[in-house]
Amino acid sequence: IETERLPDTNSDLVWLRYFMLISSARTLKRGNQINDDYTSLIKKLLEMEEPELFERVMSAGEDGFSVKMNYPTLPFINAAQQCLPIVIDLKLDLLINRSAIDYVTSDNPTVFYNQLFQEKNLSRGFGWGEYGIQFIIPISPRIAICMYDSEVYDMKEKILNSNSTINKLNEFF
Repeated sequence: IETERLPDTNSDLVWLRYFMLISSARTLKRGNQINDDYTSLIKKLLEMEEPELFERVMSAGEDGFSVKMNYPTLPFINAAQQCLPIVIDLKLDLLINRSAIDYVTSDNPTVFYNQLFQEKNLSRGFGWGEYGIQFIIPISPRIAICMYDSEVYDMKEKILNSNSTINKLNEFF
């Protein structure tokens, strides 16, 4: 942080990529997502296979039932370990904030975005290994790490002076 530079060694850059994947994988938001996904899947299976039981269960309460894993983010963390080779070719840059506004962070600090998919209005989901993926994580009020597909994006501005640019990024954090 003090030098406003990325590490020099390939090994450190690999660890930085891994840090970004783990930071994305370990959040309460991801845990809730997997619990919700499992709940939806089990409800759909029960509705198809045992419709009478499904009706009884669903009428028992507001949502019927839900699945709550003790450690729901573990599948995402394991996926992060497995997917590290997929992001090894992504470029890393620091986004240095020189505006009057600080970067904000939250309990879900990693922005996981695909501007290419948004611009082309692609409705499918996108994952860590997709063409055009971008990750951004603020590591201080003045520095964010950006990992992105350099075959799609040419990151020209790494020093950000505009308050409006920082406000737009902060909306994602």
